Amino acid sequence: MEKRVKAIVFRRLTFADFSHINKSGSAYDKGGGQSYIDFPTKNVSLDDWSFLLGEATGMATGRPFWEIDMNSLGLDASILLKIYNRRSASICITSQKLDSSKSNRVPAWHPQYGFPRTDYDAKE
Repeated sequence: MEKRVKAIVFRRLTFADFSHINKSGSAYDKGGGQSYIDFPTKNVSLDDWSFLLGEATGMATGRPFWEIDMNSLGLDASILLKIYNRRSASICITSQKLDSSKSNRVPAWHPQYGFPRTDYDAKE
């Protein structure tokens, strides 16, 4: 079946983003640390996310979330990805930290598939 793209969301990940979601362990005694990728709602509104993803799958603490089948082009791997309105200022892709018991990293974003590039320069 042919599918057509109706919208795209883009966010340039920073060196700090890569560092936080790829590091082992946590900076905190009781776990935690960044395991998500935030998209500020000032750039991509909640209405924009609803247009992109459709009706919310559910609500948690009064905020919408979507669970979508995520396929990675070129890989025979798909996951059920959760995207949610973490706080009023952002929507996030959850569970992206590699070294976590709850990791649900997008398959194409795994180091074994060359992500991020090994020559990634924080100054770019």
